[in-house]
Amino acid sequence: MQSVLLLSADEAQTELLRMVLINHGRFTVTSASTCEQGYQMLLANASRFSAIVINFTKTLNSISHFLNRVSRTASPVPIVLLCERGNENLIISSMKNGVKDCIMKDELTDENLVRTVWQVIEAHKFEMMNAKFQKRLEERANRDFLTGTLSRHRFTELYEYELSSARRYKRPLSVAMIDLDDFKRINDTFGHKVGDDALVALSNLLKSQLRNSDFIGRFGGDEFVVVMPQTSFSQAQTTFKRIREALADFNHSKQLPFELWISVGISSSDSGYESLIERADEAMYQSKMEQKKQSPSKS
Repeated sequence: MQSVLLLSADEAQTELLRMVLINHGRFTVTSASTCEQGYQMLLANASRFSAIVINFTKTLNSISHFLNRVSRTASPVPIVLLCERGNENLIISSMKNGVKDCIMKDELTDENLVRTVWQVIEAHKFEMMNAKFQKRLEERANRDFLTGTLSRHRFTELYEYELSSARRYKRPLSVAMIDLDDFKRINDTFGHKVGDDALVALSNLLKSQLRNSDFIGRFGGDEFVVVMPQTSFSQAQTTFKRIREALADFNHSKQLPFELWISVGISSSDSGYESLIERADEAMYQSKMEQKKQSPSKS
């Protein structure tokens, strides 16, 4: 059963329209006699209604305002408008505010009303399914399929925006390059499935320790880049000290058959906005070389 909100100020017409829809067997009907009453019903539970039928008469005030408010709700409900001829301006404006179909009252029949409401509901379902499908496609294009971090293309778009904004308003910006040490040996020893598990574990750990305003991109097989807006070099260092502590806790939990080690390089606008990613990459490489000198084998 599909629930319909019937907005009508004429009692006799309201009852007639309500019985036509109910008698068809596919609809339940809730009536409202004013636009404000109808809007409050929507606010109380918008997902309750599959469609709105508006019986437009001169006594139904504020219809344009009602349509505008409904169109701006989080989950707009499709609308069928019933009106007399001579209201062309209303019809044109209403089509921009959620009205999906209009029936002239001199053409209104029981069959026409039921068919139109049903078709509007089905078309709206298809639109919602299509919108969700498009959103999933966009998410797949913008995200690394394995780790859920940003794809390189989407990362670059966001990075360019943050860099431009930081320059314009002279805000601090830091970038960190992270490399999962000995990744090739992990794959060779334990297999690529376990190697994938290591990448997912590292990306999840990074996400859990970073702010919502920070973002992560996967740049290579075992390399991640983190951008931290409004973050100075010392603040970025503090963040990665916390990340290393979280990584130590993760290793202690023995969720993987080996410990995870990372090399990190940080660059910051403290030293200028140019080549932040390249400078972070160079700092990461130097960090990796120093760690190899100190401990040839970490696991």
